Amino acid sequence: MLFFYSKVLVFMNNKLIFSLFFLFSQLISAESMVGVIHSVSGDVTVYSRTQTNSVKKAIIGRAIYNGDQIVTSGNGICQILYKDESIFIRVSENSKIKFSSAGFSDIIDLISGQFYCQKAQNNRAIKVFTSIGQYSCVNGRFWLSTKLNKNDEVLIHSGEVHLNNQYSLSDVDLKTGDAGISYTNGEVIVGGYNDLSLVELKPQTKTIEDFILPIILEKNIPQIHSYDLIPQYKTRISIFNDNVQSFRNYRYQFGTHANGESYIQFISYYHKFDFKVGVAIPFVFGKDGFRKSDWDDIFDLFERINYLDYFNTEKKYEIHLGKIENKTWGAGGLLYKYTNTQNYPNTVRTGFDGTISMGNKFLNFNYFISSFRDFKNGGGLMGIRSEMYLTDYFPLTIGFGFITDLNNYSEINSELKFSTRTISGTEVDINYKLFSGVNNYLNLFFEYDEIYYNEEIIFTSPSKDIIKKPGGSNWIFGFEHKKGTLISEISFSLASKTMNSEYFNSVYDLEKARYISISEDSIMNSDSHLNDLNNFRLNHTTNLEDLTFQDYLIPKNIYSVYSDRLNFYDTPGIKFSMQKYFGIYGHFNFSYGFKMEKLDAQYDKIYNSLSDDDKINFEYLPKKYHSLEIHTGIGDKVIRGVYGLNFFYNQYNAPTFFSFSDELTSAEMGFNISLRPIQFMRLIIENKMIHFDFNNDGVIDKANNINVEFKFSI
Repeated sequence: MLFFYSKVLVFMNNKLIFSLFFLFSQLISAESMVGVIHSVSGDVTVYSRTQTNSVKKAIIGRAIYNGDQIVTSGNGICQILYKDESIFIRVSENSKIKFSSAGFSDIIDLISGQFYCQKAQNNRAIKVFTSIGQYSCVNGRFWLSTKLNKNDEVLIHSGEVHLNNQYSLSDVDLKTGDAGISYTNGEVIVGGYNDLSLVELKPQTKTIEDFILPIILEKNIPQIHSYDLIPQYKTRISIFNDNVQSFRNYRYQFGTHANGESYIQFISYYHKFDFKVGVAIPFVFGKDGFRKSDWDDIFDLFERINYLDYFNTEKKYEIHLGKIENKTWGAGGLLYKYTNTQNYPNTVRTGFDGTISMGNKFLNFNYFISSFRDFKNGGGLMGIRSEMYLTDYFPLTIGFGFITDLNNYSEINSELKFSTRTISGTEVDINYKLFSGVNNYLNLFFEYDEIYYNEEIIFTSPSKDIIKKPGGSNWIFGFEHKKGTLISEISFSLASKTMNSEYFNSVYDLEKARYISISEDSIMNSDSHLNDLNNFRLNHTTNLEDLTFQDYLIPKNIYSVYSDRLNFYDTPGIKFSMQKYFGIYGHFNFSYGFKMEKLDAQYDKIYNSLSDDDKINFEYLPKKYHSLEIHTGIGDKVIRGVYGLNFFYNQYNAPTFFSFSDELTSAEMGFNISLRPIQFMRLIIENKMIHFDFNNDGVIDKANNINVEFKFSI
């Protein structure tokens, strides 16, 4: 009997121990669960640390535990939602990732590939380890890519991420719009997403540019419990077709131009993966009612393309149709911030901009066309540029570009005696990265430009010499330095006689050829500088409103003769610029360039040989040229309800420091304010003031264009 009771007691003790062990293991299992698979596409495998069923296919609702690895194939994408719904990650193709947690942090080991992370604010941080270093985030959205024992790339969509390089022990805080590249040699390069040469994460920069939030909406997040490992949802629609990979936006624009025309425009655009397209449907109304000329030829179909983008990161090429803005080559001595959108949408120019790369940043080729419609009249501004980057150990970049406008008169509709006029130029630029470190660098640059005129520029110099110049040249050298969020640049230049630096600039399309009314007396007066216009083959007709005036069609390279801004002597100069970024709070950019003619030895010899009375009549004051740029704005965290407020001012080679009051000056000014009344809508109000002949009366005036836009993301 005693033996029987002893057996029962042992059995009960064993059962109690087993039960306690089972309950304890369940608690440990529940605590070690990281999250669940929210959605999956393609071939994705889960490798568990448990001995039983260690290799599993990734399916919706399957739990992910500490120590589990997820491996995606070439067509595999997997999204994981953490159990407290504070972290959402998306693992891209050909990636390997491992999950764990410790203390007040959630741990991810990114072994290879890339992923996107969205981290909500709570009392925990997410830490990501790679073979290069560590990344931590408390609240934000970011992409991270790693190449094992080579380099990491990180791109911040919003919030803040702390980067640490384990080789140099460098620590950097990256904020909204920042990017970083971390190397095994300890080097860390950081800057704005447009400033760095990202490779693996370059497609994601398009997302930041378009203000797209690649997130899942709260209504699409299922309620997941630890006891419901494979829930059956009412619908199985992949979220890739909903919010993460594709979206549809709509914009409504209306406004008025200085010429009295008004317009209403509807723009619908669609983005998916590496393809983006926006189609514009404009309705322009003038004094004669609806403008039918926007819908009567084949080029109007091209002009309905607001933009069309396609990029292929594997084959390393990009294609863009539509607007071209802020296009610069090298230091900008020849092509500087060119844009084809002046006077838009009254005038629509649909262009092409394509880039192809070879090797790892080794060779880049870029080709652009400003407007397809210009081909109708045998013209068009176009250019091609090649760029070669040697090695990271000798970071020298060499660029060569050729640009030409086949016909300055391509946008003139009337019959012309001289129907075509061309201008072209070449540039060679060199950039050497002297040093780079954590959030700082120093670049040295050099550029040489040449421009070739359609016919020689002929003028009489103050030294009484008759000068004939078939073209001009320009030298630029300087350095650019970045430290933290401040970028500064100083450059020195030397322009030859007749050279108009930054020739193809942001207002080029308004100045390449324009009618100007000039009195016949001024043209015939040999003592007037306007008499020099007779040296050129210029189209002109009698002004019908005043028969004593002639309307001259003056191309840009002759305009300096008309405005008396032609530089008779070599013109040295200096330029200083600074850019300061305040994160989400705003930015301030300022640039000022000053040039002045340098009188030659012949002038000095003649001047010194004259009597005091003759010197008064002979004396020539060297011309001065002032270039000024101001771009400033505040971000979406400064004023409640204001998503952005920006102001800009640009002037090129003006006679005074601030010359907007002078209509003969190449200048533009404006502001842009963006309001966000509700989450999915933005109200944008834009005003731009430019100098050009908006009503075709032969007089250059200040033009004022206003645009109001409603933008929806649905």
